[in-house]
Amino acid sequence: MKPRLVVIFGGPRPGKNTDQALDLLLSGMALDQFELMRFDLRKMKIHPCTGCYQCAETGCCVFRDDMDRVLKSVDEADGVILATPFYFNSVSALTKTMIDRFQVKWTRKFMLKDQAISKAKKGLLLVTAGAVQKKNESDGARLVAELFFKSIRASFENFIFIEGTDEKPVAEHQERHGNLKTAGAEFANVILESVQNEV
Repeated sequence: MKPRLVVIFGGPRPGKNTDQALDLLLSGMALDQFELMRFDLRKMKIHPCTGCYQCAETGCCVFRDDMDRVLKSVDEADGVILATPFYFNSVSALTKTMIDRFQVKWTRKFMLKDQAISKAKKGLLLVTAGAVQKKNESDGARLVAELFFKSIRASFENFIFIEGTDEKPVAEHQERHGNLKTAGAEFANVILESVQNEV
């Protein structure tokens, strides 16, 4: 059985910088080695978390929507790639809404002490930013992703932050293309080695 790779695209604009960078990253991964599931959040119906904490009592979310498929796929994944544009020093609204719904995993793991909710996996965060960022501004996205990966039992393997795309878009920056493909190949190897070590 092939390792399972889940790709979550949190950009509202298909075919733009984040989507292009994601395609380059994936092109380096030899995807025929994986069972791939991709989620484009802009196409999905995901209700925002309301903080009702019903999940802290039952272990289940009160909402039944497209998030059910995301939760199940991430549970079963060996690797997870989260790709988002950088808005207001953080992830996109689409991405944050999805991440907030992982509260159900957080409460089951840390409040209900259910350690068997999902298997261990590898995580990678890909972010594109229009402007060149000042010192530590990218931490806004990184910190959100750290908690997301922690909630799904994923080790945070790589944070790829591409800035300055307003001046030089991803499509026009050839050096970035090679770097993204290399990062994809490296992440694929990390997942494959991890799965092999479990056998």
